[in-house]
Amino acid sequence: RQYQRRVHGIITMHSFGSAFTYIPKSKADYLHDKSAGRAPMTTAGESEAMAAREIDANIIRISLGVLEDVGEYATGDPFPCPRCGCFFSLHSKSNIVVEEGVAFWNCEFCSNKTKILLEPAEYPTTNSATYVLSLPAKVPEKKIDIAPGIIEAPPAKLEGSVSEIKLSEVKEEVKGAPIIKKDDISVIFCVDVSGSMNDSVSLPTGKAMKYLKNPSRVTRLEAVKTAIDAQIVQMAKESPDRRVGFITFESNVCLIGDGSNPSVMLEKEKLNDFYGIVEHTSNFSEKYISKPIKESSGRLLEKLQGINTAGCTALGPALVAAVALAAKGSAGSRVIICTDGLANEGLGAIKDSPSEQVQVREFYNQVGLYAQQHSLVVSLISLVSSECRLEMLSPISNLTNGSILRVDPLNLSTDFSALLSEKIIATQVSVKVKIPSIMQFTGVPEQYVSADKTVYIQEVGSATRDSLVTCQYSLRPLVELEKIPGLDVSNLKSMPLQSQVHYVAMDGKKCVKIVTDLVKCTTDYKSSKSGLDRKVIGSYSKHATAKWASKGMYKEALENAEKISSLPEDEEAKKEIEEKTAKIKASIEAQIAKNASTGKEDQDDQLCADCNLYFKQRDAQR
Repeated sequence: RQYQRRVHGIITMHSFGSAFTYIPKSKADYLHDKSAGRAPMTTAGESEAMAAREIDANIIRISLGVLEDVGEYATGDPFPCPRCGCFFSLHSKSNIVVEEGVAFWNCEFCSNKTKILLEPAEYPTTNSATYVLSLPAKVPEKKIDIAPGIIEAPPAKLEGSVSEIKLSEVKEEVKGAPIIKKDDISVIFCVDVSGSMNDSVSLPTGKAMKYLKNPSRVTRLEAVKTAIDAQIVQMAKESPDRRVGFITFESNVCLIGDGSNPSVMLEKEKLNDFYGIVEHTSNFSEKYISKPIKESSGRLLEKLQGINTAGCTALGPALVAAVALAAKGSAGSRVIICTDGLANEGLGAIKDSPSEQVQVREFYNQVGLYAQQHSLVVSLISLVSSECRLEMLSPISNLTNGSILRVDPLNLSTDFSALLSEKIIATQVSVKVKIPSIMQFTGVPEQYVSADKTVYIQEVGSATRDSLVTCQYSLRPLVELEKIPGLDVSNLKSMPLQSQVHYVAMDGKKCVKIVTDLVKCTTDYKSSKSGLDRKVIGSYSKHATAKWASKGMYKEALENAEKISSLPEDEEAKKEIEEKTAKIKASIEAQIAKNASTGKEDQDDQLCADCNLYFKQRDAQR
């Protein structure tokens, strides 16, 4: 069952994988759940990667599309618990005690007792409330020297807990934010023009493309140029105030911009200098992008005509330049990277040794944080039948709420159009979810959760109508629950769950949306599996699968994807399962073929062999 109660005509944020959270009623049930392989029932120290094939419905999906139109704003300020940071809500009223005429609140999340500093008229009356923290204000632009901090003094522990990183705490605080005009954003196309982009495929009969040298075949670069051409023409008509520019890369990086001035090639020594690239691009941003597309479209098309292939793939330096250039535009500006090759020149060049790969992952993670701080959306388009190690590049898109697409060159125009049509509805979005102390978040990266795993924080950056945040929770390990005196989880009928979404609205207001729900609990395992919401579980399964796959952990990715197959099937769900499984199977078979052709012998070979055997068994069962 999906919770879609309407408040001010807007669907509420929370949707759950099931109407009930399953709670084992005894130690015997708990141990039985563990032996049966049910994912949430793990003991301390056990790997969460040992997830069961059986579906886990303790999932919450937060739909950020509700930020577009919040209806009425709440009056006053939200009142927080000084211990855990949760806000007083509609459901807190039942925990009010009055002592000698003074009202106190026993927090439903941490049991902390605190004096209520609200008038009764200010108590929330619905489970959802949006507060304005500051009004829009024009503020002087302040140059943020983030690049040296990222490269010279990176976070001590990129994969630490939220309490160690606290990204939200290092953001610059201002009184309000500038108003974002409807289409006053920058769009930077960062295009691979290395030698492999000259590879060609047959052009289907009746399909027309521009820039062709051979009328019967189309190269990868010609397909990209045709797609960008179509987007320039479309944006000039539909979004005339956007500022659009090009950056191309092969062994060198060429800053073309909007064509208003001659193109500039980055010096070779700068290809390994993060700050040098940022400083050069930022200081000359007005030179590279000075006109809206309604004035620059003709020059852009002329520059596009003259782009040709050559050299290797300096993807990392080009990405830094593109992000730095887009960062000078309005919040919500976009970078679209289109490549078919492996980064092998300058910053971010992908190496074979494990230690060098760690450094490469850290580089792309840091570029993603830089883009996120400037509320950019970075999307990556990889062409099929190419090698570009998406798992290395994925942190950039994950941190900026962008997309990662692997597409056929013949369909690029459609994919570009879909990326650019997504409307930004809020920027600087940060999501915090709190659950009671007897529960814990599971199956999520460590940097997203607090030390005791009761707080989940995700920095989203810019959000669109379709942006989602999903996370999974479970009962704490038995050894921890046994230490709590007098605890009897079998009598637990419901538990609170609160989301806090901080964001900047498109009119410049800094806001926080607070939603608190009571989730029903049951000791009947079968009841917890009734009324499952396929959309919620599917969203989580998709994100979890992508997370494992991005780390090269194919076996775990397959297990996550297969979980959805335990849902009661209808024809629509069955078709969706078949399509997802087919895509994963194709990806694994391609990895096996690649290993066989290169003679590569490492642990990935065994993972792929296991996956191949698994698919053969599954096919046999069918």
